[in-house]
Amino acid sequence: MRSFQMHDLMRDVCLSKAKQQKILYIADQSNACQLSTIGRVRRVSVHRYFSIQCIKSPRLRSLLFFDKFLPNGEQDKILKSICLERVLDYERGGAAGCKLPNDIGKLIHLRFLRLRGLDFLNSSLPSSLSNLRCLQTLDLRIKTLSFFKIIHVPNVLWRMQQLRHLYLPKHCSPKTRLKLGTLRNLQTLVNFNTRNCYLKDLINMTNIRELEIRGPFIIEDFNTEELDKNPPIIQSKYLHFLSVINNKGRIDPRHLAHLLLSCENISKLSLDVEIRRLPEYHYLSSNLAYIKLRRCELEEDPMPTLEKLPYLRMLELHEEAFIGKEMFCCGQAFAKLESLSLKELNNLEEWKVGEGAM
Repeated sequence: MRSFQMHDLMRDVCLSKAKQQKILYIADQSNACQLSTIGRVRRVSVHRYFSIQCIKSPRLRSLLFFDKFLPNGEQDKILKSICLERVLDYERGGAAGCKLPNDIGKLIHLRFLRLRGLDFLNSSLPSSLSNLRCLQTLDLRIKTLSFFKIIHVPNVLWRMQQLRHLYLPKHCSPKTRLKLGTLRNLQTLVNFNTRNCYLKDLINMTNIRELEIRGPFIIEDFNTEELDKNPPIIQSKYLHFLSVINNKGRIDPRHLAHLLLSCENISKLSLDVEIRRLPEYHYLSSNLAYIKLRRCELEEDPMPTLEKLPYLRMLELHEEAFIGKEMFCCGQAFAKLESLSLKELNNLEEWKVGEGAM
């Protein structure tokens, strides 16, 4: 469960009880000075900036920032004062100074680290990240104020064998080459590509549930004459969501078909990449319930293929997903379809729907 709604009254009751038990403290400029006197506080959420020197609780385990990041010079102070931290989360992101401090590697008890949205002048992450062996969630979707807007991630993530959820930067530098084959417990992998990672590592991730590929996806030494002779890419029977995104290039339809053939249990598929031709029906999982196609520039009508999927409930064709002029749905097609969204199919002139379809 990623989020939930709570009534205001219930929220107030929960906060009141948490404060009574001294397990939670909400700090801002008005009450930050009191924080140093509360030695039993284990969880602090910061909604307004205050001096980090106020945090002196040796038992602190969770620190969440909901406002802008700390001013320059404050990052090192906080990392030295929270050595037993389990959760470090920068909710809002924002300017974060020159670089991520090397002292981040001293937080060896961290289970959750989210740096999403932080802006650093230096685009290289420290190799001291390798010390965070207990991490279960690592979000590196940071930003950089450098000209090229790319991040260098040192090849140390393979040491974090407890990782469950890994979010890589959207754009890594060409010198970034990550070995991820040891992350056998990984369940979520976002922003994977074959330029900065090794394709062969995916087969070791037997617990992967969600996979997002962003950028180039190329299968080296691919046998184009005998497709069934190529080794499988993924062996996880738990994978239920696959997303492929490439804003600056296309993917070989044969490579995509082979990838989909390895994802026999997925129920959600999102393709935001130029492919020109949709893989044939037998390459698609029969469990698919949701499909989104965007900027695929399909030249042939995709409906004859998609209508064969027995459990398809939601279908979205957006922004030049199809560049032909006609689409046709035969009778009895899409029997379980509940939602259909067609947007910016600028070349589409006629859509024929047979009696009994949808």
